[in-house]
Amino acid sequence: VKSALNEADSLTAITEDFLEWAQHKGSRTEEQRTRDGVFHLASRSYDLDEAHMARLELIWRGRGLLPGNKRLFVWAGTLTDQAAARALLEAQHLLPDDVKSRIQLVICGKGDLENHVKTLAGQLPHVIFAGFVSRDEVQFVYSKSEVGLLCYDNSPDFRMSFPNKFGEYLANGLAVLTTVDGAMQRAYGDGGFIDTVEPTPAAIADAMIARVQRVPDAKTSVNARAVFHKDFDSDIVYAAFCDHVERISTGVNETQCSQLGNDNDH
Repeated sequence: VKSALNEADSLTAITEDFLEWAQHKGSRTEEQRTRDGVFHLASRSYDLDEAHMARLELIWRGRGLLPGNKRLFVWAGTLTDQAAARALLEAQHLLPDDVKSRIQLVICGKGDLENHVKTLAGQLPHVIFAGFVSRDEVQFVYSKSEVGLLCYDNSPDFRMSFPNKFGEYLANGLAVLTTVDGAMQRAYGDGGFIDTVEPTPAAIADAMIARVQRVPDAKTSVNARAVFHKDFDSDIVYAAFCDHVERISTGVNETQCSQLGNDNDH
């Protein structure tokens, strides 16, 4: 691994933390590091037309969602069985009744915790479990939500990364409540849209209560979307990645041609 990282024409990574690790592991020189780059896991921002939104609203109302009447929290993705995810679920039992009556927690996805989530949704009316749903159905929920949840174990790999859903949440102007304290906070901690909590039921419940007690701030949504368009918009990020690959490839070919020409001179 060390040899491959050292001899590569360029290293790319999804965060500065991962790139720095790879550069150190490969003993990259300063000159080599000028050819390395960071390209985040990006998402696409898109809007749904009014007629489609109306159809989707009927689907979600059939599942019990009350957009416009409740403060919405959303967890979308793989339902991985981790201590922090279980803490999020257990936290729902700790919420006061007056908070439960003002919010809905929408969970979409499949995974190891699926049965646990189903049981919770059967016990607590404010929890809606939709299972695996279409992209447009998730987008509808995002468009009506206030907070996206990223409750993963605070392990080194998560601390060094941006979870996949981070960009999706930002694209829709959502605040982020997370149990991971690392790259997200170092890069965007001053943006006002990240709430970081300990991965315990009590801490997550307190954070959800605090969020409900706050008046929604439009600036939070504006800041989140600005970060998305700057660093996580797939049209921008992947175009830049393609440019990087082409630039490195062109440079390598030019170097090889130059070396071949020098060899022929001899």
